[in-house]
Amino acid sequence: MSDAKDYITKREIPQLFECLMTGLMYHRPGDHVAYLQDCLEKIKAKGVSSVRWDLFLEAKRAKTPLPPVTPPRGSRPTSSRG
Repeated sequence: MSDAKDYITKREIPQLFECLMTGLMYHRPGDHVAYLQDCLEKIKAKGVSSVRWDLFLEAKRAKTPLPPVTPPRGSRPTSSRG
């Protein structure tokens, strides 16, 4: 089990899936498989280090940027309750 955890952690697999899912939810393409293939090709060309949760969001279309699904490492989620 530890080997599997090390594998996905070192390769930042959760961040990759978060990036792809965010793009899917934002764009809602008709052909989701082709969209994912296109995204993976872009990541492959740019390098895995370019993967961020908002990689496939278009800034000009988004009025307010979406918050990340998971908080950055080492930070705590903030509460909107005051």
